[in-house]
Amino acid sequence: MKLLVLDGNSLVNRAYFGIKLLTTKDGRYTNAIFGFQNILLNLLSAHHPDAVAIAWDEKAPTFRHTAYDGYKATRHGMPQELAEQMPVLKQLLTDLGFVQVSKAGWEADDILGTLAAACEAAGGTTLLATGDRDSLQLVDDATTVLLATNKETIPMDPAAIREKYGIEPPQLIDVKSLMGDASDNIPGVPGIGEKTALALISKFGSLQGVYDNIDDKAVKPGQRAKLTANRDKADLSYMLGTIRKDAPIETDPAAYIRQPGDPAAAAQLLATLEMPDSGHIRLNGADVVDHPELARSRIGWMPDYFHPYKNTSVREYLDFFARACGMGRERLLDAVDEVMDFTELAGLQNQMIDKLSKGQTQRLCLARTLISDAQFLILDEPAAGLDPKARLEFKNLVHLLKARGKTLLISSHILSELGEMCDALIFMNAGTVIHDGNMEDLLHRQTESGYAFEIRTAGDDTASLEEWLALRRGWKVRHVQQQKVVAAFVSCEPEAVAAELRQLCLDLPVIDFHRSERRLEEAFVDILIHGSGEPAPRQNPASSQETPSIPAS
Repeated sequence: MKLLVLDGNSLVNRAYFGIKLLTTKDGRYTNAIFGFQNILLNLLSAHHPDAVAIAWDEKAPTFRHTAYDGYKATRHGMPQELAEQMPVLKQLLTDLGFVQVSKAGWEADDILGTLAAACEAAGGTTLLATGDRDSLQLVDDATTVLLATNKETIPMDPAAIREKYGIEPPQLIDVKSLMGDASDNIPGVPGIGEKTALALISKFGSLQGVYDNIDDKAVKPGQRAKLTANRDKADLSYMLGTIRKDAPIETDPAAYIRQPGDPAAAAQLLATLEMPDSGHIRLNGADVVDHPELARSRIGWMPDYFHPYKNTSVREYLDFFARACGMGRERLLDAVDEVMDFTELAGLQNQMIDKLSKGQTQRLCLARTLISDAQFLILDEPAAGLDPKARLEFKNLVHLLKARGKTLLISSHILSELGEMCDALIFMNAGTVIHDGNMEDLLHRQTESGYAFEIRTAGDDTASLEEWLALRRGWKVRHVQQQKVVAAFVSCEPEAVAAELRQLCLDLPVIDFHRSERRLEEAFVDILIHGSGEPAPRQNPASSQETPSIPAS
């Protein structure tokens, strides 16, 4: 197992001070939240860990403060602008399913050390993400520190430690015991700096080795005097600088596998922190930025991912969300009964929701979306993964909602599904709208290329049919597929079209012809390639390239 452990306080401070102050319109600070998210996402993308732990310091004094009341005494408190963001960030991480860990009396460094040791003992590897160089003492063959600097994140393994410092990672504790640490107010030996400390530890191996060889000629008289007079400070600094590996926390790496969380709650929280820099969104005339609470009360959202709660029945689940909408008991019972009837879940109200089929689960997710009776419904991939029967049932529910006067926005990469459910259509590519128009017009309108027909002749003789079409004026062959020819007649005049079809039937043994209707997939590709709803020019099959894939919209 590969475990990623984040030093939460170190990284959130780096995010806060590395990004200018950002606020929402109502004055809430967001820069640390934004920066920490970016750090986390970059780490996940770069390293693909199996589990993630986010370690935090607590306000309570630690055993180090008890041993030395000057420990970190020179540090300033957390800026108020950052402190206000911390509970929001932690709630967001919880909603996203990340496991966070802290322990009163212990520092995040000790949590990092404990988890690294536990993961190594279990046969796994650990990545420690931090900006604190103290964690470099934890580096070994199974543990790498991802050291965040002002410019980049540097992976520090044993070889990197040796190259930079000329010693082994655990010996960094001994170096610190001699030179001290101003940031943590660890005293060290006054007058002994980093260069001298590294030289002594490199020569004698450890703090104890230095004192065992205090009379060695390699120790200069001035150094000897300082070391002898401050042995107690060196020993204290060694204790203060040593990261413990026995913090009383959960040490099973599997306990830190990301949980399902609550994506809907995370999205809602993020929506309150969004800081638009251009454009407008209005819902029934109300600006959603100026009136977020009003907008949320009018919107129902069905996410593309639904994780069922364990040991919860259908009714209990809907009851919970009705209460979350602020409904009183009397209205709550009616609302739950109504959405269960509408989604045909009444017969399953006592069923545990983790036992529902995919189709039943999607209907439950829709019921949750409808519980507040919102006017505007956003459905994200509503039919994904459904079997044909469940897809049909869901399509019928969508049509019933339309009939009730609801406005639905459906996001989907299954274009055939949109054709069955939607009146208007927007195609997007790389974040840009490339088509916004009427569904019926896109599928059925006659373009400049005229009426399109699918034609089949006896014996599936496409060669003779293609030759006939090539000799006639006004015909353009689009493509040949499955023993039939798709061709367009340039004239849209009904009399001209009728006359040409009569002649076709007189000249060739036509057994079938009918108006061709483009699929949405074809229309999308045409728009993507050619910038309009017009069909693409026919290619020679022998030289045609692979059909472009249809990106998700």
